[in-house]
Amino acid sequence: MFGWINGCYIWYRHEIEISRQKRGENIRIRNRDLRNYNVGFLKVIRKNEEDKRQGTYWLCECSCPECTKRRIPKLVSIRQDKLLEGRTKSCGYNKDLQETRGAKNTNKFEVNQDYCVGYTYKGEKFYFDTSDYDIVTGVSTCWHFNDSGYVTARDMRESSGRYQTTGRRKIVYLKDIVMGKQKGEQVKYVNYTAKNDNRKSNLMKVCGGKEIERK
Repeated sequence: MFGWINGCYIWYRHEIEISRQKRGENIRIRNRDLRNYNVGFLKVIRKNEEDKRQGTYWLCECSCPECTKRRIPKLVSIRQDKLLEGRTKSCGYNKDLQETRGAKNTNKFEVNQDYCVGYTYKGEKFYFDTSDYDIVTGVSTCWHFNDSGYVTARDMRESSGRYQTTGRRKIVYLKDIVMGKQKGEQVKYVNYTAKNDNRKSNLMKVCGGKEIERK
């Protein structure tokens, strides 16, 4: 028994050390100086202290063909993680080249008795209950997987809100839509490795760290 307890203590201490190392790495990333950093058409000028949105933002100068044609440098504020991961490479010029830019109804659906299979424009599959078909398609028919593996879309309902900074429709998660998430609640997966499975049997509502609903 003593050996088992001691073994757990060593494992726990090891986990604390790993956590400290990760925190240190995150601090180094947050404090990284990106001035003169180049990605795509963007060149980082300085940190944008005036941008009060969550996260670290950098003021970048764009040299895309559209900006070059105008001969007026365009400055844009880009979040640090998007620069480092290469997810944003211009002021928006290359969005016009995206396959689904402005597209509608990019999803295809296969309706079965108990569940539906949705297909993204890339042919990726996601699942939800047949009883939720109307609400899922009512929110959007352009569902896709984001960088973290969640099924998301812009809420196209007339009653949906918009972001104050851009005026664009808000992004919603499929898991939140099918569970009817309210303010202060979280929707988590029973099997976290299956984020494409948004059937209620794989979802649960959590509030204050306690499960409050599971269907």
